Amino acid sequence: MTRDRRPFVDRPVGDTAAAARLARHVAVALNLPTPTLVRVGMNALFRSGDVIVRVGRPSAPGHLSLELVDALLGVGVSVPAPASPDVFEHDGLVATCWHVIGPVEQPVDWSIVGRLVRRVHELPLDVVPVGYPVP
Repeated sequence: MTRDRRPFVDRPVGDTAAAARLARHVAVALNLPTPTLVRVGMNALFRSGDVIVRVGRPSAPGHLSLELVDALLGVGVSVPAPASPDVFEHDGLVATCWHVIGPVEQPVDWSIVGRLVRRVHELPLDVVPVGYPVP
């Protein structure tokens, strides 16, 4: 099986105004509060109540990010949970919704983070949904 050598998100969101319009559309469609911009990087992140609306330009279909979550949970890797099974698309932008993860009191245990990253990198490719890019 050949895999795309590009990462899932490999270019910036670009048009922040278009991303904001899509985030507002998502909020209306899901009956969420008006979204506010959190930050812009490769994705534009908007907070809408207890939901993060992630808007980006993925290199593969947006639904594959939700399928990847299911695949990782299926092999015991803890990941943020989607807040909706819906994927919203407009003009090359794709939006998905994720539950907000609240702050924690303890400092980051980087050895646990390292073990988690190693675990993900050791997974066989057949765990990853077909079509999800694996550089």
